[in-house]
Amino acid sequence: FPSHETDGGDAPTYQWMINDSNVGGNSPTFETTDLANGDVVNVVMTSNAAGCLSTSQGTSNSLTMTVNTTVYAGVSVSSDVVDNSICPGTNLTFTANPSNGGSTPSYQWKLNGTEVGTDSTTYANNTLSNGDVVTVTMTSNAICVVSPTVTSEDAVVTVNTPTSYTSLTAGADTICSTDTTTLTVNGLTGTNAIVSWYLGTDTNGTYLQDGLTYDAAPGTYFASVYGTCGDPTGEAITINAYGDAVGGTVSSDQTICPGRTPASISVADNTGSVQKWQKDTDSSFSSPTDINVTTTTLTGATIGALSTTTYFRAVIDNGGCSTAYSSYATISMGGTSTWNGSAWDNTPDGTSSLVFEGNFTSTGDVNACSCTVNSGAVVMSSTDDMFLSGPLTVNGGSMTFNNNSYLLQSDPTVTN
Repeated sequence: FPSHETDGGDAPTYQWMINDSNVGGNSPTFETTDLANGDVVNVVMTSNAAGCLSTSQGTSNSLTMTVNTTVYAGVSVSSDVVDNSICPGTNLTFTANPSNGGSTPSYQWKLNGTEVGTDSTTYANNTLSNGDVVTVTMTSNAICVVSPTVTSEDAVVTVNTPTSYTSLTAGADTICSTDTTTLTVNGLTGTNAIVSWYLGTDTNGTYLQDGLTYDAAPGTYFASVYGTCGDPTGEAITINAYGDAVGGTVSSDQTICPGRTPASISVADNTGSVQKWQKDTDSSFSSPTDINVTTTTLTGATIGALSTTTYFRAVIDNGGCSTAYSSYATISMGGTSTWNGSAWDNTPDGTSSLVFEGNFTSTGDVNACSCTVNSGAVVMSSTDDMFLSGPLTVNGGSMTFNNNSYLLQSDPTVTN
């Protein structure tokens, strides 16, 4: 504290006082580091000036001390979003929160250590990346601040991944009415991505469960996909149920020569697929034999030569859920027609086995499975041909083919 004396003479003396107690030395100035808030400082001067003085001592005015407390500056950063967690493209605003910043603190913002922004209490950015670090350095102009320049702790940015998925699939599109199949949302990505399943075509249906998969019975289901970022999305999928198998109809009945191969047979108007074919010599199929053919046509080559009446049917399976039998086709053996010398006991046709027991002269072509001559003279007239699939056997009597009459046999392996 400096003193400013009047009429002090050439060697005045000084007594400094704090709260009316003597301090310091005989000096026109006084220094101290022990002042407290509210202390009163003054000085008493004793003059040695010559002349007429009313008094030799003078007391100065009093100074009341204001001692400010030492303060520490600080600054923190907050944002307008909890935990600085945002979606891509979101404008995030950071705010500096000063402590003992004084009346006009200054600010320097930094993004990943690089200076950004302005000398402002806020900083905003809409192009932030995941893991970006924002800080602010404040310079305080507060009185008695220990360290005026301080830097905040890191504000770490989390940029969440938008929710998306690639496809919705089912283990099977059609199943048995009592079975289930697994529905799966594939390729799900995104922060806090969730799949919620509903019965129906949208989220207005009955809620079922959350998860990537759902075991579904026949019906329509909706997979709702949502997460922290991105609009909710999803799609519906329908699982169908197999109906009852329908056996259909096999066509058609045939009559063939014994030991010969029939034509192919086919099943139609069935619901489901052919699991196998069956054959039996009993039309009730009491002891059927399986034929491992799964096509709708059973070829003659597969059937092979038959010597007795045989029945064929298809076994129809619909998705492994139900089985049905088709109608059956009957492949019969041709009968025997016997000529007694004047008449046939059964009118012959191309599936008949001919037996001659008397004289016979043709009046046209003859078609038969086989021909056996036991007695009589059998004559094929000129230009009349005999067509056989089997052998010609002469046990007695005779067999004559006149000029331009031919024996034609479809099986080159038969022995006459």
